[in-house]
Amino acid sequence: MLRVIRDRWTWVGPRSDLEVTVRFGIRENGQIVGLRIIRLSGDPSYDDSVLRAVAKASPLPPPPENYRKEFMDVELTFRPKDLGG
Repeated sequence: MLRVIRDRWTWVGPRSDLEVTVRFGIRENGQIVGLRIIRLSGDPSYDDSVLRAVAKASPLPPPPENYRKEFMDVELTFRPKDLGG
C-alpha cells in the first residue's frame, strides 16, 4: 500500500520539515474511501500533493481477508523524506 501511494506522490518544494497526516478507509475491493486530512502541514500545496497521491492510488490491491478490519481505518503521516529523494 505504501509503495503504491509513494509511487504516485510528487512534490517539489524547498521545505523538508513538512508533515501531513491523512485518514481513510480501504474497502474489500481496494477502493479508498473517506480520504481526509487530520493534521495539516501548513503548506497547502504539500497537503494537496498528498491527497492527490492517495486518491490516484485507488483502487489499491484488496487487503488480505484476515486484516480487512484493520484497513477500514488507516492513518498515515507523510514527510518529504518519505519520497526517497
